[in-house]
Amino acid sequence: MTARTAALVAACTACTLWATAANAAADTKQPNLIDMQGVTCAQYARALSYANPGAKPTKAKAALAVTAQDDLVQAMTWVNGYLTARDGAKGAHAFTRDWILNTMGKLSGVCKAGGGAMTLSDAAAKL
Repeated sequence: MTARTAALVAACTACTLWATAANAAADTKQPNLIDMQGVTCAQYARALSYANPGAKPTKAKAALAVTAQDDLVQAMTWVNGYLTARDGAKGAHAFTRDWILNTMGKLSGVCKAGGGAMTLSDAAAKL
């Protein structure tokens, strides 16, 4: 092996070890997960109210809207999985924009009828 090849191998090995160490450190951080079975209808309604920041929002309102939108997509992903598992393969729900908007409306109706303390998972079970 030439000196040039040896230097190249050493550099690649160092990069690989650094990347492995960085990934291992990142994997040990606690993820910011939402307990979907504990989310209440009141929390869902609050996220809906924050999701549209209006025209010319402040940076804080825009950031809050993005967080609310992320939370709502996560909630709708969970609801889609729940309903698909409950209804089986024949009742699989396509995860489309129309499905999301339609289901959000239905969940809001069930939540309104059930009160703010009802969990979103209980509301989803009534769909």
